[in-house]
Parts: sequence; structure tokens; C-alpha cells
Amino acid sequence: MWLLYGFSDALALFLFAIIRYRRRVVLSNLQIAFPEKTAAERLQIARTFYRNFTDNFIETIKLLSASPAFLDKRFVIDNPEILDQFYDQGRKVQLHLGHLFNWEIAGVAMPCAPVYLPGRLHARRKQSFRTAVPPASGRYGTVLLPATRMQRGILPYRNQLYMLTLVADQAPGGPENTYC
Repeated sequence: MWLLYGFSDALALFLFAIIRYRRRVVLSNLQIAFPEKTAAERLQIARTFYRNFTDNFIETIKLLSASPAFLDKRFVIDNPEILDQFYDQGRKVQLHLGHLFNWEIAGVAMPCAPVYLPGRLHARRKQSFRTAVPPASGRYGTVLLPATRMQRGILPYRNQLYMLTLVADQAPGGPENTYC
């Protein structure tokens, strides 16, 4: 695995320093998010972002062949007995995750029903996730639910136990439709 991360570091350097893939956008977003930081500090955050970005890419590819031991080492639930308790009581569960890079590992590490937002940007990621993960998701029982049709999408599972997985996005769409 260390060889893959070495490749990932080289790819991050290539994307950041040589072809400057979306570098202007990343630095602009960091300026907005961290106006109090110096340009040097934001540049360091950007370099770290590119390393995480390429690590995520490599990890997603690795999910194709991830063994249960690999997943157990990287995906930890602090209090699994709580989930067991709900399942023993026949209760459905909601899992709330941060949208931090490779959250898709949850869909491979345990049976769940992650909700995704269809759209131009998300469609590519969703399609790559569906293409990359079907053997694993079939093995662990993961079902992808579109946010725009979640109510209809979850209907076939209404009489089964499931873990609805919601991922917090950095820029939620339609804030006028939210409830506070």
C-alpha cells in the first residue's frame, strides 16, 4: 500500500505544481474560507488538499479489491454495540457522515443506503462509484439512493432493516427548502 501512496504523492505534485489542475479555484476557495491566513499558509493547505485528493483517488481504486481486514483497519465505528442494539430491536438507523474525501468506504465497509445528489458534478462521482464498487456493494448490501427521489427510492426497503446514510455537503443546495 505504501507504493500506492508514493504514487499518490507524485500525482499530487504533478497536479499541483506542473499542470496546476484547478489550482486557481482551490486557492480562491481557500482565500474565501481562510481570509485570516497568510498566502503561504493557504498554499500549504492547498498542497495538503492535493495529497488528500490523490489519496482519495487511489483509495477508491483500492476499494475494488478491499478485503474485510483492510476495511476493518480503516473504517471504525466507536460504539458498534449501539448499532447492534437497534438492529436487535428491529429499528432502522440513520448514519450522518461528514463529506470528507473517501466517505464511500462506509458503503463498502457495511451495509447501508447512502443518499447522493444527482447532478452534473455529482453524476460523474456517482457513476464512478457505481462502476467501481458494485462487487463490494453487492457483497455488503449497499444501495445508492438519489436525494431527489429518496422517498420513492427507499420504498422497496421499507420492510427491511437499513442504515440510511446521509453525508453533509460543504455547499448544500436549496437552503431555502431547509428546516431550522
